[in-house]
Amino acid sequence: MFSIILFSILIASLGWIGFYFDISSNNKDYSNGLGALLMILSPLAIPVLFLIFKRIHFSLLGIQLNLKENLKFYILSIFLFPTISVFIIILGYLTNSFTLEWKSMNSQFIFLIITTSLLKNIFEEIGWRGFLAPSLKLHLKNDYLIHLFTNLVWISWHLPYWFYFIPETEFSKFTTLTRIDFAICSSLSLLVGGIVYNELRFITNSIFPSYILHVIHNITTGILLSSGMIVYTPISEVILGLNGILVTSVLFFMGIYLNVYRKKYMPNINATT
Repeated sequence: MFSIILFSILIASLGWIGFYFDISSNNKDYSNGLGALLMILSPLAIPVLFLIFKRIHFSLLGIQLNLKENLKFYILSIFLFPTISVFIIILGYLTNSFTLEWKSMNSQFIFLIITTSLLKNIFEEIGWRGFLAPSLKLHLKNDYLIHLFTNLVWISWHLPYWFYFIPETEFSKFTTLTRIDFAICSSLSLLVGGIVYNELRFITNSIFPSYILHVIHNITTGILLSSGMIVYTPISEVILGLNGILVTSVLFFMGIYLNVYRKKYMPNINATT
């Protein structure tokens, strides 16, 4: 349990500590400062240090595909967000809730979104679904306490990013909300929508389905929002945004379904071996 507590404290604080040093050194480019660097590296670096000092075993992390027996969950990971996005686009178009504009995107823009998502999200998934969620499962019997704790730590990690590390020019490209409102909506999305990520980890005993889901979510969001293809109003973003109420509800109920499925069909599954 010590490793879980230490991990959670470091995850919640390292970004802010680095941000303090950025301010002290008069570095105004917070997106490329020490705070952003510590925040991004910490979900990977801390479990690696635990491995080096033998606080955890490598098998805990779920660094195996387990593809053959879990093919349908990989398919779910690939198609869940694109399916939701198509539904959102159709619903928004039919209700005139937002503006759709077809815009050509250069290959450099697409390459940047894809490579950033691939790299950043493997760091995250090793931290949340590789270390934290299965470690909690060794100590807690209640699945929803595991989900709650994991997702709260996930939220705490994002806070300096939402408030300071995203440059204003980039922030305004993908949201019409204030930073506080955006943080509230995104926190809710991670808190209840994040259940599906943990359940995919437990069912498949692998971080890769949740990693794929995470990557495709970020790529879909980046292409549709940062490119300006979807232009929301604040109220339509809260309801129909890709981190909005409707999408979060779909993810929540999918997470509940996967939890029920796991308990019914995989009652003896061990997510840590």
